[in-house]
Amino acid sequence: MTAPGHAPTPFTADEIRRGCPRGRVSRTRVEAPGRPPVVRVNLFVECDDDGAVIARSTRDEDGNKVGDDQLDRTTWCDLQEHASFPVEQVEITRVELDGPLGLLPCLRYTVTDDDGVATFWFADEIAGMPVQVEIRNPAGQLVTTSTMIANELPNG
Repeated sequence: MTAPGHAPTPFTADEIRRGCPRGRVSRTRVEAPGRPPVVRVNLFVECDDDGAVIARSTRDEDGNKVGDDQLDRTTWCDLQEHASFPVEQVEITRVELDGPLGLLPCLRYTVTDDDGVATFWFADEIAGMPVQVEIRNPAGQLVTTSTMIANELPNG
């Protein structure tokens, strides 16, 4: 459901639920200037009609654990709300993104606020989190880039 005054989200809570079955694993490479890149791993451990338990970990380029693993329960609606932005702050365009997962038709959400510009690419066929994120500060300097490098579904 779209919040009043907010643009439509790229996926409904039900689409996210269907796209994130138990056993789904996504790996996202996170890069920030002056820091070594890391890979964030999300594993859907348990799923039901209301939400999921997600195991999250961070690894360095050699696969070594960085920091503590997290195990959190969230609802499908909460995951949908992560992509809910005030209509006056977001521009939504249809684009194709060429990256580690191939050429993907996406909705690109460009969100501008006092913190700078955040750009999110949501792939049509990969419900849930964006396949790429770019964050820039108010001066336009790149703060971080996150790029999904793997999306593994159980039995697939």
